[in-house]
Amino acid sequence: MSREAVKRQAEELADTLKEKLGAEYFWQDDTLHFSRNNAKGYIQVGDDLVDIEVTLGLVLRPMNGVVENLVLDYLDKHLA
Repeated sequence: MSREAVKRQAEELADTLKEKLGAEYFWQDDTLHFSRNNAKGYIQVGDDLVDIEVTLGLVLRPMNGVVENLVLDYLDKHLA
């Protein structure tokens, strides 16, 4: 998959996070940053990898499994 195709998939994932969790996002070079109250993270797109980090604040930590499953399911369907 080309870098641009992966970036489009990352943006679709960010749109899903926005819809389901109310997260906002923006691009900085090849890194999509997203955040909402008590949560933030990024999706960095490289030539051979996609690096994702999500940090949940104390209030949202009980949702850790929901967020992780949402991201992993999306990646399995679109980038595997």
